[in-house]
Amino acid sequence: MSLVFQNWCALALTGVLSVTCFADMAFASDRDWISETGTQSTLNTPEEPKSDFFKRLKLQTDFSSVGFNYDEGQDESQVVLFSMRPRARLEFSDSAGFLLDAGLNLSSSRDQTRFQNPDQQLLNLREAAGYVQAGEAFKLKLGAISQDHFDNDMLIARRGFPGLYVSTGFKSKRLMIRPKFQYAIPTSSSFEADRNEEEKVPGLRTYGLEAAVKPVKWLLMTANLNQFTFFNLPSIVAFRSNRLGNSVIGTDPSESLFRYQFEGTSYTGGMTLRYHKHVTQNLKAMVIENLEAPGDRRRSQSAYTSLTFDFRNFSITPKYERFFAESDSVPAFYSAFEYGGANRDGEMVGLDLHFKKLGVKVKAQYVQAREIEDLPLQNDVNIYSMHLEFSDDIL
Repeated sequence: MSLVFQNWCALALTGVLSVTCFADMAFASDRDWISETGTQSTLNTPEEPKSDFFKRLKLQTDFSSVGFNYDEGQDESQVVLFSMRPRARLEFSDSAGFLLDAGLNLSSSRDQTRFQNPDQQLLNLREAAGYVQAGEAFKLKLGAISQDHFDNDMLIARRGFPGLYVSTGFKSKRLMIRPKFQYAIPTSSSFEADRNEEEKVPGLRTYGLEAAVKPVKWLLMTANLNQFTFFNLPSIVAFRSNRLGNSVIGTDPSESLFRYQFEGTSYTGGMTLRYHKHVTQNLKAMVIENLEAPGDRRRSQSAYTSLTFDFRNFSITPKYERFFAESDSVPAFYSAFEYGGANRDGEMVGLDLHFKKLGVKVKAQYVQAREIEDLPLQNDVNIYSMHLEFSDDIL
């Protein structure tokens, strides 16, 4: 690891303030699939009754500062990022409310345009939507819809698109089934599609099915299947994706077009196995296939595992992921920046340490992503990141 990166990482310090926790996460689609419970402080003086507004509001705000180092060929980039991520649920009634998930970022960096991570823009609106629901039987969201429902960062990662989302289904202690539909407008930033006047409004239509089953106490299995169709994607998205490995016609931001359209399937499957009260393993596989691209350019695939050793005062979690993304399997601009875009074959290794009594977490990660096909705008990429986090429940 370079001396420059070590200096950047020395500046990285993260504080996470959890005001309250969101509802039941038994079937959460988070990568590590492990819920963590903090200690709750008690006060000697009686609490004042909360107003009806605060009873209906659930809020969690994270503050973080992280150091990154990227290098691709002879180019390098260093970033120190400070961000605030408020997440809120305001319940108007038992069947209606509003959801908010946003990232506010301040960064100091030395980088080129090709290295800029969309997650690091000043405002990254992941979700801002109103909803109505009838338990698990029906849910409708309208607004900026989080794309986390795919549970596939190789397709779309940490973004919200304006649109409509509808789901139905049922949930019990052992089984959950949720058919879903979405129609959204893919944007190039949190608010704008950045299309030219001559361009049609872009769209993303998806049909999907989520399922989870817990046959025994020590095993949880999940599945997420989706059929997706992108159409009329803006030329600016094609232009930026060209630098990330997609096949694109044109070299101007206002006149670039994807050589192949994107219509296909996304599959995600996972298992959580609790071998012992102190040992839990998470397994996850992701597959994407773009049916509009040739056979040697249409597929992305990933296999991920983590093993958590959880004790009274600390936990340690080594992680490993093996992945590849052929050149035209996904619109590379929307996939997780850590994969290096499309036309990549690589590995991720990481280590998380959690010192519970101190409320301190240390996370380190290294990604190496090699070119599959030699392209003039790409080279092998290495990404280092270091996180130092401090957390404490204040309510």
